[in-house]
Amino acid sequence: MKKVKELIPSFKRRLIHNEQDEEIKSWDAEFIIKSSSKDALSLRENCTLAAGQTTLAAETLRLGTCSLGYINTFFNIFRSVSKVLKIPVKHCVGYTLAIG
Repeated sequence: MKKVKELIPSFKRRLIHNEQDEEIKSWDAEFIIKSSSKDALSLRENCTLAAGQTTLAAETLRLGTCSLGYINTFFNIFRSVSKVLKIPVKHCVGYTLAIG
């Protein structure tokens, strides 16, 4: 966790509150993490298509979305972060986006 907090300063506050089991009520957006079994044949493609559908659905609800694809690597490499976010051990994150 320490390494992630140093690498992603903007998420430091969120991670600290998650560790303390506190909910942040002032955030206007939330993460949507698309993951699948590490054994899936087309994991990234399926997660990307699901994220695209989520984006379209959000637009009909007058919500905005933002792709956070760069953060997938952190979720997949640092198991401590995945554990905080309750991503199953045998899953790999294929796509991440914010919605709000």
